[in-house]
Amino acid sequence: MTTPDSTDQVVPQALNEERRQEPRIAVNWRAAIMFKAAKGPLRVFGYVRDISLSGMRVECDQTIATTQPVHIMIEIPSKDPQYETDVIQVHAIIRNSILSQNMYRMGLQITDFVGDAKLVIMRRIQRRNSQS
Repeated sequence: MTTPDSTDQVVPQALNEERRQEPRIAVNWRAAIMFKAAKGPLRVFGYVRDISLSGMRVECDQTIATTQPVHIMIEIPSKDPQYETDVIQVHAIIRNSILSQNMYRMGLQITDFVGDAKLVIMRRIQRRNSQS
C-alpha cells in the first residue's frame, strides 16, 4: 500500500487525448461502487486512480454491467495521522470499462455530489496544482 496522497499529482494530458474541461489529479483512494442489479443491490470495491470535478478513473477486479447511475463512496486518507480520513460520496455514470492487466478500468462521469464532496475534491485539486 502506498502512503496516503503519495500519488496525488496532476495528470499530464497525452498528445492525442481529448481536452478535459476540468484538471485531473492522480490519486490512490479506496472506493465502494454501489448499484442496482437484477439480484438486488450490489457493491464492488476498487481504487480511484484519478479524479476531477467532472469524472474519475476507477480500477476494480469486477466489471460493472449497468447503464443506471451508480453511487460511489470514496475514502480520502489524510496526510497527517492526527486527522481523520474523509469519506465523500458522489453519483456517477459509467462511460466506459475495459479489462487491462487483470483489472477493469472504468471511466465515470460525476453527475452529482453528496454533501461537501465537491468542495473536498476541489481543495485536493487546488492543493496539487499549487505544489506543481
